This record gives sequence, C-alpha cells and structure tokens, in this order.
Amino acid sequence: MVGILIPVIGLVVTVLTQQRSGTPQAGAPVGHTSAPAPAPPATTPTTPRASAAQDADTASPSSPSSAAPAVLGSGNFALEPGHSADLEHGTAGKAVKSPDISWSGDDDFAALNGRVARSLEGATLTHCVDLIRDYSTGSASMAPAGTWFCMPTSAGHVAGLEYLGPIEGGRRQFHYIVWDALAPTS
Repeated sequence: MVGILIPVIGLVVTVLTQQRSGTPQAGAPVGHTSAPAPAPPATTPTTPRASAAQDADTASPSSPSSAAPAVLGSGNFALEPGHSADLEHGTAGKAVKSPDISWSGDDDFAALNGRVARSLEGATLTHCVDLIRDYSTGSASMAPAGTWFCMPTSAGHVAGLEYLGPIEGGRRQFHYIVWDALAPTS
C-alpha cells in the first residue's frame, strides 16, 4: 500500500503546485503564467502639477484607435519682455529657433502661428482641437493666473499652454504640453 500511496501523494503535490499563480501550467509556453499581463506604461508626462497630469490623463485620441496620443513634451518656462518660446523643444529666450509665442511685456502674448484660443475647461487634446478649429485669434491675455490656452505649434502639433503668473524680475511663467497630434488647419 505504501508503494501506491507515495506516487499518489507526489501527483497531488505536483497538481497543487501547478495551480498556484505564477507557475507554468501544462501546455503553456515557457515563461507564460496565468497571472494577468501588466498594464502598458502611461504616456502621461511626469510632473508635480496635478492639473497638468489630469489634463494629460483625460486627453482623448484624435483617431478612432484606443491608444492615447503620445506627449511630445511638457514642462515649465519663463519669458522676459521681448522673448519668445518654442513649445516643441521647450526653449525660451531672445533668439529661439522655431518660436510659437512671444511676449512684448504687456498683458498679452502673441501666437506666432496666428492662432490661439483661451480654454475655460483646461486643456485636453480633443478640447484643444475643437478650440483651435473654431475660436482661435492671434493673441491672448494672460490674466488670470491658471488660464489655459490651446494653439498649434510651429511644427503643426496641438499644444496646451497654462499661464502660471508673474515671477521675480518681471518675468511671466508658463506650463505647456504638446501632443503628437496634428492641429486642424482651419
């Protein structure tokens, strides 16, 4: 009887260990487990600002696919009077290669591509596309702090720009996000 009991116990132990999560099951390829696959990494930029993270998270794709649009860049920059900024490359200064906005020192900034729209609802890709298409002008007022704007970049991508307010030295600070989606042309 002991001769039959030992193989039966071995079979029971083998079956029980194969049923545990993370152990290959019979017929499964090597390295495959019954555990669910991890979620793909998010395309949201890492930023300490909760509003920017929420804006990126709520962005909807402009195409029928279910993949979220990639973020080409995001961050903060400051402008001095007479300076401009390139949102595609996150650069600001007196001599920027492909500027998207400029600031002369008053309460307005100019959209160098000729189109900017103020957003009362923050900046998501879908919302910005609609605003750029329907309500854009050539300049925008920076008051009050926390105001979002939508615009195409010099390279034709959709961008969201948040005015953060004045900082030391008479400069103005902004937060931006650029999506890998083409802005509407009209």
